[in-house]
Amino acid sequence: MNKNLVKFNQINNVFFLVITSLSLLLLSGCGFKLRGQLDNAYLEIQNWKIIGAISPQLEKNIKKQFSIRKGIIDSANAQAVLDVSENYQELVNTINSKGQVNEIRLKYTVTFLVRNAQKDKVILLPNTISQFRDVAITDSSTLAKEQEKQKLLKDMQYNISTRILEIIQKIPVSSLI
Repeated sequence: MNKNLVKFNQINNVFFLVITSLSLLLLSGCGFKLRGQLDNAYLEIQNWKIIGAISPQLEKNIKKQFSIRKGIIDSANAQAVLDVSENYQELVNTINSKGQVNEIRLKYTVTFLVRNAQKDKVILLPNTISQFRDVAITDSSTLAKEQEKQKLLKDMQYNISTRILEIIQKIPVSSLI
């Protein structure tokens, strides 16, 4: 009886191995790939200058993203200029039957372009990135809603700064010529 149990376990192990191998083969064959690291996590253009009327929080986030990707913010020796503008709006999303606002939509939009610092030639045409967040409004928690809106705005600024750097890190040094 013990021999039958050992034989059964061996068959189970072989069956498990075959199923696992087939699953891995199918997953790799269908194009499935884990996100992993970025292929080129560093900026090709190293020295940058940031201009534009932007909030201190967005500027701080962009500078943080530059440092992660080994970029340098150096106005005097800049190879490229990142020209950024931002717009923040609170829009009425829904109104109740009494005419009071039930929900607002936070809209945060950033437009940016990249220019050659020496020739003032546009390297990357203007790009616009927008994010939206909906916030329910109640009369009882006005202060909490203001804090929630500030946190959502901060999160949107961080997300957009990350996206900006993902776009500009693909700009080759050869485009400066």
